[in-house]
Amino acid sequence: MSVIDRFAHEYENNPLMRGLVTFILPPPLAGIDAAFVAKLKEIRVDRARTFFDELESGNAVLTPELLESEDFLHCAFITIKAALRTRRRAKIRFFARLLKSSVVEGSFTNTDEYEEYLEILDKLT
Repeated sequence: MSVIDRFAHEYENNPLMRGLVTFILPPPLAGIDAAFVAKLKEIRVDRARTFFDELESGNAVLTPELLESEDFLHCAFITIKAALRTRRRAKIRFFARLLKSSVVEGSFTNTDEYEEYLEILDKLT
């Protein structure tokens, strides 16, 4: 996670810091807080849309049994988290492809192996 992403995350989740900024800034500038948080949400929605559009493409079938599987849900949650931290759209699509490949029989032996591949992909630039 970049320094800017870390700061944005910390700022968004720290009501004391947000309140202090709103209190310190004069009224015309106090709206910066709302604009900043709105932009963060917009960026996350765009990243999520990229991820789910790629996930939807192709022929991977997400069955009800698969969607109830704790292992698959674990892989999905950690992959989505990694995708939302990435600003490059191509990499976000690769995260979705990795998750799609997890539903192919024999692709991964367990969640630990999946996490290793996810970590490798996450470190790539």
